[in-house]
Amino acid sequence: MAHKRKKQAKPPSTGVAKLKRELLQEGLVVDTAEPAPGEKKLSAALIELVAPFAASANSLHEYRTLISIGVTAWNLPLLEGKDFEDFYNQLIRPLLEAGGKDLSREAHPIFNTLLQRRQRLFATDKRLIVSYTVTDNGDEYNVAVATVRPGPAKPPIT
Repeated sequence: MAHKRKKQAKPPSTGVAKLKRELLQEGLVVDTAEPAPGEKKLSAALIELVAPFAASANSLHEYRTLISIGVTAWNLPLLEGKDFEDFYNQLIRPLLEAGGKDLSREAHPIFNTLLQRRQRLFATDKRLIVSYTVTDNGDEYNVAVATVRPGPAKPPIT
């Protein structure tokens, strides 16, 4: 008679560890603070933001692209006035149009939908995504993000 193998507990997310390593290699200090009480993890909010389009991402590359568009849609509303317009016109528009006419026709509505969802679902969340990673654990894609909270700058620790 065969014995069933007991399920092992999952190790901590390798995506978070990978993101920390990458940021440390770039000389950036990583804050691993948990979300404030009642606040969603930013990775969960980002996944919720892109959820309407996730089923159409058929590969890790496509899901990473979707998350990348989601990160941009998350961060863009944090800019104001001329900064918003300049960032959109100089960086976002060329990216959305870089894939040619057919891809651009699809990318613009997706981006605009994500911007609208960002404003509707997370308008009060002022955290800025500074880096992210997407990994495939075999069963699903995992997203880890590094964020900066708004507020007064803290003096460096010496």
